[in-house]
Amino acid sequence: MVSSTEATTVNPKIKKIPSLLERSGIPPSLQPAVLTAIRAYGLTWSITTVPGVIGVFLKALIQMSRQLAKSSPLTASAPLRKALNRDLPRIIGNSFSRNGFPYLVAGALTGHHFLAFLLQHHLVKRKHTINIRRKTAVFLTAAASMWAVRRAFPNTKTLDFTFFTLVRGLDVLAHRAYDSPMIKKNVPSWMLEYGSVGVFTIACTEIMFTWFYQPELLPR
Repeated sequence: MVSSTEATTVNPKIKKIPSLLERSGIPPSLQPAVLTAIRAYGLTWSITTVPGVIGVFLKALIQMSRQLAKSSPLTASAPLRKALNRDLPRIIGNSFSRNGFPYLVAGALTGHHFLAFLLQHHLVKRKHTINIRRKTAVFLTAAASMWAVRRAFPNTKTLDFTFFTLVRGLDVLAHRAYDSPMIKKNVPSWMLEYGSVGVFTIACTEIMFTWFYQPELLPR
């Protein structure tokens, strides 16, 4: 059981980011969307950047361990200094200037909230009424985010992540369909039981075929 004293010390930490949003002057109706966008950007940035940072340090440490037996510690630490002074700043800089995938995810997940806010608060003042369905808004803002990211970050490689998102979306759709009474009446039971397995098999077929028969086509 948490005492009142502990609760008072925990709550300010939990509400730190929302309180910053409140002081920033962002409208209350947009604050949840902004918070979701920040979280989506941070998570996607971590997924696309942290592995590269870890790889740089692992490579430097392996090189150091090999050189320690042949040279002095100062000379052997050259790969680590190189990683800190050159490779790490380059990776961090490119993660913001050349990596458009975090912007794509943030825009795709929260863009429809900003579109709804724009339609409700700005067009209403001009006596224009536009009714748009939520699914349509999600589709339009996701498409606009993809177009903007491809224009602003032409070197961003999003095919792998897009394919992963598509497969996960089909998997979620299969699970939702499994719980739908209407679909259970019209779709064979074996298809519902093994639908996710089929999606996974189709997604992996080309990769595994290339792995065994054409490994030279795989990225290195």
